Amino acid sequence: MGWEQSMLLDNPNMNIHCYDPTPDSVKLFESNFTGKDKMTYHQVAYNKTPGTMKFYYDKNDLAKCYSLLPLPQFGENPAYIEVECKNLKQIMEEDMPQPDIIKADIEGVWYDFCTEILTYDVPFKAFLIEFEVKLIDNETSLKQYEQLLKDLNYKYEVFLNRPRNKCLSEAIVLRGR
Repeated sequence: MGWEQSMLLDNPNMNIHCYDPTPDSVKLFESNFTGKDKMTYHQVAYNKTPGTMKFYYDKNDLAKCYSLLPLPQFGENPAYIEVECKNLKQIMEEDMPQPDIIKADIEGVWYDFCTEILTYDVPFKAFLIEFEVKLIDNETSLKQYEQLLKDLNYKYEVFLNRPRNKCLSEAIVLRGR
């Protein structure tokens, strides 16, 4: 919630929708914290196919990420919880038809999310996304990443952060071309 809380300091009239079914987020939204009154919480995950899905995690390290993908770091028999999922079109129709800012940290399903952003020409002003490239299938992920950057750059202004020692990058995508 740090980023969201910081945004509210400079923009107190913002209305923020948070979609996150991880247990830590559920606990957080049951408590009181700065800015909570400006946030609408949805205990929902993003997936291109709506419905109830398995949300995997490492049972030995509950503080790490959860993902709809059974990532190798979760071990051979990953633990999971079942969560409700919605696709971007459904989220926009139900909750936010014209989002100004979209921030997505969706552990491995970035390709599907960005594809929906492009397909539905979502009317954002800024879009922040984390690309976890090579989480499962290195060759496919890298090709998807390269193609997405081309597609996004064709339509928007894309700014990537510094290179890291793992296949992860963060981008800010601005509408305005």
